[in-house]
Amino acid sequence: MKLRLFLGTIALLLSTSSVTYSDTLTLVADDWCPYNCSEKGTPPGFLVEFAREIFSAAGHTVEYKVVPWARAVEEVKAGRYTALLGAVPEEAPELVYPGRPAWHSVDGFYVKKGNPWRYTGKESLLKVTLGAIIDYGYGGGIQEYVEEHGSDPKRVQLSSGEEPLHVNVRKLLAGRVDVVVEDTAVMDHYASNQQLGEKIELAGTSEPQPVYISFSPKESKAKEYSALLSKGLEELEKSGAGAKILKRYGIETRKPPSS
Repeated sequence: MKLRLFLGTIALLLSTSSVTYSDTLTLVADDWCPYNCSEKGTPPGFLVEFAREIFSAAGHTVEYKVVPWARAVEEVKAGRYTALLGAVPEEAPELVYPGRPAWHSVDGFYVKKGNPWRYTGKESLLKVTLGAIIDYGYGGGIQEYVEEHGSDPKRVQLSSGEEPLHVNVRKLLAGRVDVVVEDTAVMDHYASNQQLGEKIELAGTSEPQPVYISFSPKESKAKEYSALLSKGLEELEKSGAGAKILKRYGIETRKPPSS
């Protein structure tokens, strides 16, 4: 009897030692639809869906909050939230980045309909007033241009807060800026919802840059989560589940470059 009780106790200890305890991960960003949309929106954004699909399969829960971008970056750095959605290493190098990006962003340059200006490189921006968003990480050398001229409102005007894209488009239509730089998927989504098709047009794009779901350096499991996310993103692509998620956001033909 004692032997059976002893063996039963050992079996119980062995079984409980292998249990994976579930965590709750809180992911934050500003509203950057279709990457991540309203907190209560349906659907919530494809980065949010990627994360939920991957982490729920591992027994974890993902919560998502909308926070103004500059604050979101700082609070993830400080460890008040688990991860930042849509980050690039240039804007927040302190964060822990997975080996695999969640997507590749393409920045577009938008003008009022009929404006003949076209983006042909950073030098072409010297002829216009650019509307951008504070603390965003732009690719193709645009980030350096924004930082260099950010204090000169004739060159660059920076918006912030909860609806910085809305502010920038309003400035564009009012003639307060000549060009707005924004991710093409984000602007396509916004323009469609706001019926801006006859008011603005695309005047050029930058090279694609990887965007990540990146983790707080204060998070003890940051490397573990990063590895899990990288593996999960690969599986979503291989299985076709990621393509199904993207299709819900009207993203069928765009495939991110291989990482």
